[in-house]
Amino acid sequence: MRGLDILFLDDDQVVCEILAAQMKRLDHNVTVVNDPKAAIKLLQSGSDFDVLVTDISMPGDLGGMDVATAAWDLSEGRIKIIFLTGFLDLTKFSEPLSKMDYTYLKKPVRKAKLAEALTRAPTTQHARTSVPADRS
Repeated sequence: MRGLDILFLDDDQVVCEILAAQMKRLDHNVTVVNDPKAAIKLLQSGSDFDVLVTDISMPGDLGGMDVATAAWDLSEGRIKIIFLTGFLDLTKFSEPLSKMDYTYLKKPVRKAKLAEALTRAPTTQHARTSVPADRS
């Protein structure tokens, strides 16, 4: 299996270094960004990513959910989305989540869980009617 092309977004530099290194050790190509606006620009530029791995909540006016929505729309639903979050309740994001397929991993993320999420189908399908509180 060839490595996946992954866009990884998190505002925490330490998290970026650790998880990017884990994904690279799994033979994936990882582009790391710390700013949602930069991630959206990359997606709009036509960069072709297989997976978006993103934290949901970030300081500022844009967050991971905004990037995921843009990635989903720009890829016409072809990109795999993996959310990393410390939140246990995602109900405030139920509207945008209802429109996309995604996997959700609770921080801190273990390498085995991340590897599994990268290689399996999304945990949720956009035909679902509610957002589960926790899937870890």
